[in-house]
Amino acid sequence: MPYPSQITRETILDTARALIEGGQADNLSLNQLAAALNVKAPSLYRYFANKTDLLRALNTTTIEQLTATMQAAANQPAPVMQRLVAIGHAYRAFARAHAAVYTMLYTNTQDELRPDDNLLLNLAL
Repeated sequence: MPYPSQITRETILDTARALIEGGQADNLSLNQLAAALNVKAPSLYRYFANKTDLLRALNTTTIEQLTATMQAAANQPAPVMQRLVAIGHAYRAFARAHAAVYTMLYTNTQDELRPDDNLLLNLAL
């Protein structure tokens, strides 16, 4: 009889985000993440092939959340100028609230950490 899963992909990403926001961006390891989740490191490989895969998923989630935040501001029933200002405020508030993952999203120089180009195009549209 299989045992129930203690973690989910979302739980892993949320915990990784919390560790990164807590100042552990440069030295985040899967072992450290597993310890924070109270599981063994091999359990994470069920969801992510390696650290690069995890960071790419985190960047993807971050850009999706940022886009959703801006879209919510754009959908307010207000004149166009007020909505544009609201989008700017939403963008800035998101960047401040999630400074470390926001910075990681926009300063990575490794192509393998970038979200999928088709996803970025669809988010922009």
